[in-house]
Amino acid sequence: MYNTLKQNVKIIIDETLAQLNALKVKVNAGNNEIAEIDGEIASIAEQNKVYSELYASGVIDEVTYLGRSDKYKNQITELRSRRLKIINEDEEEMCIEKLRELKRFLADSVEYMTELDENNACS
Repeated sequence: MYNTLKQNVKIIIDETLAQLNALKVKVNAGNNEIAEIDGEIASIAEQNKVYSELYASGVIDEVTYLGRSDKYKNQITELRSRRLKIINEDEEEMCIEKLRELKRFLADSVEYMTELDENNACS
């Protein structure tokens, strides 16, 4: 099994990862909470852009700009963390991460295994 996986990583693991990621994007697109968070992030980013333009044109001072900009950046960071937590809580994400771990393991191991040692290490 190991040798088959090692020789066919692109076909077996990479293709499976690509399909799972595409499916996850479609599933999460219908997630109302994620959509709401994405909308909030877009709104805050737009507000930050307006303050940047006001500062660049000299309408507001640097202290006001930096205070507001930091507030917006913190809000966006918090929203992204919430979004990531929602996404990572599902089983599909755990499956994707396990496949990534397997891929890293295969990349770091021997090219061809002829026997399994006592500690289950490749030799």
